Amino acid sequence: MSHKINVSGTFYNRASSLYPSLPVEFAIEGGFTLGAFGTAADGAPNWAVKLEVTLAAAATQVLDLYSLTNALGASDNMAEFHALICTASTGGRGTVTKGASDAFTGFGTNYTFPFSGKCPLVVASDPGIAVSNTDKNVLITNTGAASATFTAYLLARK
Repeated sequence: MSHKINVSGTFYNRASSLYPSLPVEFAIEGGFTLGAFGTAADGAPNWAVKLEVTLAAAATQVLDLYSLTNALGASDNMAEFHALICTASTGGRGTVTKGASDAFTGFGTNYTFPFSGKCPLVVASDPGIAVSNTDKNVLITNTGAASATFTAYLLARK
């Protein structure tokens, strides 16, 4: 059994007015081996989380990548981050940036990842990126003009 991430789509290269646009199709299938049960550190992710929040325009929500509650309602501390997928409700727009305190630096010292209801954000690392109780927080900001619902799917190893 393994965790799956599948991304597919078609981009179009705009040609001159006399020619049709050229499609560039892609279908990427990836995944991670399912990690060991309990606290065995085999390096593979074993903690899946879904977080959902409705934010007013310009509002923010801190995501703590270290202390997570999984799909079964159990809480634990993570050793590594493996994947983050962020979506927004129709018309929603947001960004993921580093948190103000105990900022997660696994994506760099400064970063801004935009996403929207039309284009989700997918950030993943097969070997995992270390997290700790002082290197853990990312910030979701509603950059749209109206309230929107934001969903974050996280995959980690405890």
